[in-house]
Amino acid sequence: MVEIIKESNDDLNKNLFLKELSKVSDGVTLQITRISDAITSKKRNKNEDFIYIDFLILGDLIGKFVLNDDGTVKDESINVNGEIIAVPFTLNEADEFGNYTISKGKNLWNILNYGMKEKKMIPARNNSSIRCNYDEIVYALHDLNFNAIAKLVKSKDFNDYYRLEVNEKGE
Repeated sequence: MVEIIKESNDDLNKNLFLKELSKVSDGVTLQITRISDAITSKKRNKNEDFIYIDFLILGDLIGKFVLNDDGTVKDESINVNGEIIAVPFTLNEADEFGNYTISKGKNLWNILNYGMKEKKMIPARNNSSIRCNYDEIVYALHDLNFNAIAKLVKSKDFNDYYRLEVNEKGE
């Protein structure tokens, strides 16, 4: 029997997705469907690892999510309910034991902290950095459903950007 395997939609721009999501105060439900292998980055003279996480959008989210070939935003609003979007997250450099320190300042921290609480890997009131290995990250995030919001992060070192977070008030 033929089966269609749902994959991330490369046409959806992650920055546009996060910007549109930031306008939805109640958030939208996402489900993690895939976590890539840890990949070593060679940017900025650091050997930080990063992962891509695929999020299935499980609610109506209408907006402009696609770029034209010239980099401008395509003037077409679409509903991305049922689409999958891939978002990259840096982990840091792995220590000699293969562990990553995910500090509260990392974009992944909020989602990972929530996932680890849900899987009873850490105390429910944890508000501290986490040291864990890749397999523990995958275990915590695999098939995780959560109400997602995006918040604007004002950065001193980089351009301002939107960060994907768990909206625990929306649970």
